[in-house]
Amino acid sequence: NDNSVCTTDGCDPSSGCTFTPIVCNDNDACTTDGCNSSTGCTFTAIVCNDNDECTIDGCNSSTGCTFTAIVCNDNDECTIDGCNPSNGCTFTPLVCNDNDACTIDGCNTTTGCTYTIVNCDDNNVCTTDGCDPVTGCYHTDNTPMPTIVASGPVTFCTGDSVILSTQNFNSYLWSNGAITASTVIHTAGNYTVQVTNTNGCVGISSVTLVTVNNCITYNLNLRVFIEGFYLGNSSMQPAILNGFIGSDPSIADSIIIQLHNQFNPDSLVASNTVALGVDGWAYINYPPVIIGGTYYISIHSRNAVETWSKLPVTIGTNTTYDFTQ
Repeated sequence: NDNSVCTTDGCDPSSGCTFTPIVCNDNDACTTDGCNSSTGCTFTAIVCNDNDECTIDGCNSSTGCTFTAIVCNDNDECTIDGCNPSNGCTFTPLVCNDNDACTIDGCNTTTGCTYTIVNCDDNNVCTTDGCDPVTGCYHTDNTPMPTIVASGPVTFCTGDSVILSTQNFNSYLWSNGAITASTVIHTAGNYTVQVTNTNGCVGISSVTLVTVNNCITYNLNLRVFIEGFYLGNSSMQPAILNGFIGSDPSIADSIIIQLHNQFNPDSLVASNTVALGVDGWAYINYPPVIIGGTYYISIHSRNAVETWSKLPVTIGTNTTYDFTQ
């Protein structure tokens, strides 16, 4: 007797005492079989630990330790489910970005990423709203931009005029109070036009400056007698007064004074109707463009034969021509 419960004591006639180790086997792969000399067989559970938070550690009596992967699922389509061996399941927020500035990126826990179209309406009828995928919403200004077009020079002499016009719009308001697409300007000033289009959008033009000058004019002093009105002593009867056409006793009649090109008399340069005094004098003011030129002068009257100057006459700053000489 070796006093060990881990042996079977016996005796061999030939060799004497025998102490045969007992076999401790519980046929369980999840235990470590052993024997304690005092108590006998021991079956110590093995420790199954792979130090991986992503597995469930267990043991199968037939096969031994098992390491079953855990299922990391938070049932949220807005996270990426994963596992870190050190700390277990991870749920990383999903990045929803379609790189389109015309959508609002978001996420629905049931369906995943959402891309809602941006509302680019600025509630302004005077803009065209749109969206660029790179820069986002834009609002193109549709405010009318009127421009003023002049019918001629905007610098002119007193008594002349210019017509200012703009494009077609729904309504107009000029700085001089006119409410049509065009306005006739006689006086100097800064002129603008405010217009309204069919959407009710209002725009105003830039300023057009109109200059009116007191232009220097030049005189032609002309003397002529009409035979049918002539009374003698360098005087004519006031035919207009006598014919109840006028009321001025100093006016004999009206005549037409014409200037003709000296090289081509058929080419008319200027034609003006003026009053002829009973003293035979008529006066006419010509613009600067006439001064310095040389012209044939012709006289036309309802009661006289058309009469021309014998030679061309140079028109100066104060020219006198006497048909009576």
